[in-house]
Amino acid sequence: MKLQAKKALLAGVFGSLALQGCDLSTIDSSDGATGTMTLNLSDAPLDDAKNIWVQISGVELKHSDGRKQNIIFTSPAELDVLTLQGTNFTPLFKNYEIPTGTYKEIRLIVDQGAGTKTSIVFNDGTDYPLTIPSGSESGLKLKGNFSVSKNQNSTFLIDFDLRKSILKNGADSYIMKPVLRAFSMGSVGVIKGEVANEFVRAASCSDGKSYSYNSVYLFEGAAATVSDISGAAGDPIETALVKRNDDSGDFEYNFGYLPAGDYTVAFTCRSDQDDVTQAGEDLDFAVLNNITVVKDQTKTVNFTAE
Repeated sequence: MKLQAKKALLAGVFGSLALQGCDLSTIDSSDGATGTMTLNLSDAPLDDAKNIWVQISGVELKHSDGRKQNIIFTSPAELDVLTLQGTNFTPLFKNYEIPTGTYKEIRLIVDQGAGTKTSIVFNDGTDYPLTIPSGSESGLKLKGNFSVSKNQNSTFLIDFDLRKSILKNGADSYIMKPVLRAFSMGSVGVIKGEVANEFVRAASCSDGKSYSYNSVYLFEGAAATVSDISGAAGDPIETALVKRNDDSGDFEYNFGYLPAGDYTVAFTCRSDQDDVTQAGEDLDFAVLNNITVVKDQTKTVNFTAE
């Protein structure tokens, strides 16, 4: 089974899935200055599932000096991460006071197994537990440099790439090997655009339907080499579905909250051919190079017929 990046963007208010309060009793700021941190969660889309539930009971932050800051939720957060696409996200916590400095690791504490919400639900209603190898013991870890300054709020976004993360493991077993990235939201912009009818209805498409198997792949760099997803270093860093706007009739896509910099975007109407466990599928990309994302700006990039 090939899991595709094809679920529709969900319109909604940012942060609509805000969590309950947290127990910050383990945070010790008596020895110095403090700032605050906000941690948001988003994802890249997937269409073979109706819901992907992940139950998170807290977050652990590891300071560069070795100290660990534990933020334990008063009740576990049961998140359907399929709702967090495009410019949608949910805050795991907001404006919480912690010691200043650089944090080298963020760990999401995941609950799984009997009695937890962590599972995958398909469009036909079938529901299977979702196993995250070592998730209960080590959680979902992200390495990096996450700086918190005195008397300032630092906001970071964790981006799940579900398309790369969910794998079938046997007849009725699914695992999540999370592909995550995190970055500051202090310097981000947006790429959005339209795809002409000629692209979504091309003879090379997987089928004759304009609403299926259409995706835009995003690559780092101004003139990157584009490829299918295979686990290689040059893989796309994110994918977005292309969906028809019912009001305008246009086919649209959206990448929300990208770090400022240069990118390459590539459209395919053959995304069902992309098996994320191997390389070499012919996705027949249409490529646009030299796309620059600027802080707090939206870059419009249209795939137009010549």
